[in-house]
Amino acid sequence: MTIMNKTTLPTIIANNYLVIAKVMLGVAALFAGSQIVIPLQPVPISMQTVVICIIAVTYSPRLSFATVLAYITIGVAGLPMFAKLSSGLHILFGATGGYLIGYLIATPVMSILNSKFSERFTGTYSRYLSIFCTCLIGHLIIYFLGVSWLATFIGIKQAIYSGFIIFIPSGLVKMLIFSSTYSYVKGRKNTIL
Repeated sequence: MTIMNKTTLPTIIANNYLVIAKVMLGVAALFAGSQIVIPLQPVPISMQTVVICIIAVTYSPRLSFATVLAYITIGVAGLPMFAKLSSGLHILFGATGGYLIGYLIATPVMSILNSKFSERFTGTYSRYLSIFCTCLIGHLIIYFLGVSWLATFIGIKQAIYSGFIIFIPSGLVKMLIFSSTYSYVKGRKNTIL
């Protein structure tokens, strides 16, 4: 005798729409983050890493991966999703392509780390530190892949400087602001509910 699943067809459809809506929201946020740019060469500073952190700590590993994959796929397919409204396969294989692959790899890793850390660290300071460490590890993955790919275009020494060193101050500031804001909001949410 088989026990039927209590999930009804409307529930399944509603859940699928919710997943699609979350992916679309994440893609829209990544697009918006890519357009907020401080133009430096060869890699501009954007708010995408903040969006990556937001997606990683609020979505599951699968959903975060699917969201970034959808963003990259839409941009590669020709819609102007990337920095400066650029698009196409040449962006993925261009100087900044390694950073996009870094987003794809880092986001689910950060999501997994966040779920592990959030189970163990519940205090405000602990939550802040766990979010900061999660974002830091994600940034290191992104920069490692981005710089490695960038080095094939401009050499390793220049890639480390232009693709990593100059972003350390702005990256730390973005991570500090995000970590403290998220920790505060998460703490307030827990006290309100």
